[in-house]
Amino acid sequence: MMQLKHRGVPHLLLFLVALAIFLGVFRPARLKRLDVPELTHKKPDSTMHDQLLERMRKEPESDFGSVAKSNAANWEKFRASIEAGKVPKTMKHNLSSKRKIERLIETSTSKHCLTTACIDKVATPLARSFPNRTNIDEWCFARQEGDGHPMPNLGDNKGHQGLILVKVPKAASSTTAAVVLRLGHRLGCNMNYIHWDHKPAHKGYNRRDKKKSIMILSVRDPGDLLTSHVYWSFVSLRDVPEEDVSPEFLVEKVKDFGIDYGSMRDRQGGFTLQFSSLERIPVGAGWDKEEQDLVHPQDAVKRVKGILNAYDFALVVERMDESLVALALLLGVPVGDVLVSSSKVSAPTGANGSEAGKTYVYSKRLKRCLPLVKSHHPPLLQRYLDSDHFRSQSYGDLILHAAANRSLDLTIERLGKEQFEKAMKEYLYWKKRMEQECSSMIHSPCSSDGKLQLSKSKSYCYGHDMGCGHKCIDRMLANGRDQT
Repeated sequence: MMQLKHRGVPHLLLFLVALAIFLGVFRPARLKRLDVPELTHKKPDSTMHDQLLERMRKEPESDFGSVAKSNAANWEKFRASIEAGKVPKTMKHNLSSKRKIERLIETSTSKHCLTTACIDKVATPLARSFPNRTNIDEWCFARQEGDGHPMPNLGDNKGHQGLILVKVPKAASSTTAAVVLRLGHRLGCNMNYIHWDHKPAHKGYNRRDKKKSIMILSVRDPGDLLTSHVYWSFVSLRDVPEEDVSPEFLVEKVKDFGIDYGSMRDRQGGFTLQFSSLERIPVGAGWDKEEQDLVHPQDAVKRVKGILNAYDFALVVERMDESLVALALLLGVPVGDVLVSSSKVSAPTGANGSEAGKTYVYSKRLKRCLPLVKSHHPPLLQRYLDSDHFRSQSYGDLILHAAANRSLDLTIERLGKEQFEKAMKEYLYWKKRMEQECSSMIHSPCSSDGKLQLSKSKSYCYGHDMGCGHKCIDRMLANGRDQT
């Protein structure tokens, strides 16, 4: 009996050791992911060590900090391995992830034509010239004497009348919001009827009164829009250094993108399409998960046509100056009424000791200013955005963007080349003057050197970072053209 017990001890010990290893007692805690693009199997240089160590010290609550939290001994081992110039296995460049993405790009083939030429062919018949809405009184309800804003509750129809911006996130949304706010202020409108929230159209404006409202939206290339979203939400607002963002991370975030306002995972034909549609698009209506391809393309075409017919104007982000001038002409207002500063202004060279061209943005969650990391497309991400896998999922957005572009052309043609060029020349003159005379008066929530100035910005902006420096622009316009 004793002999059997002794024989069983080694087996029991082996079992316990195996269990301990499985539970992570004797192995270093694994990092979730470190997305550093240039990490390889080679020994990193001392700069990389310093950066990693500095991040470990500064970010106790991050993935680095979780190592220390889970096991102090393993933390010391981890620190020692970094200091010794050894990259832990879990921090090496994720080659398997890159290969997986490359396979997805190479093997993804749609049954439908998704080239730019094919998209344009489908989009062109959907385009239309947007109508003039020069009768301002139809949608700009006068303020009541003695009332400021917000105004008293004016009934259930308030949200379906007035000037409505369907504020598509990351489609120059802060800039377009500044434009509608400026129009409201310059024209003396009741500000309760100026709508500029991030609200999907089917949730807020599907019962709008067309005779008593004007509704606009902004449209942007879907690849640029989602990339900007990822950089904004997962990089800038989380204070992640640009060098820590790998192409694989960007692709995964774009591919599985989702926020409160909508997602690519819902497979509705595109983020902007579902956001701007006045009818809720069913989940899976635009893309089949099993087939990995778009379905019912004719439905996406109908939805785009419905959107363009329902809206009074669509601004094209890549052609913002042309869009704003066309909007001013359609409304019959001076171009100065649509002149606004950019909501993301770079610091001038050497301003207050700031780094040239650096922009800071305010994080409500962290309650401090963070450096804005501008989005761009590394080769791997660009390959994915050009792939059938992405374009089939964004089919509706691609058509909407192309049709909005063509609609802007048609609108400019109808307004007349001579009239448009004259208005554009006037707009560019005031824009240049604004940049020269008002750049020092654009006091957004974050200063040019990254200091928080919320109280100050309230006096210079319409709200948050929208329309900052508007008082300076008003004074400039009131003084008239420079006669020199």
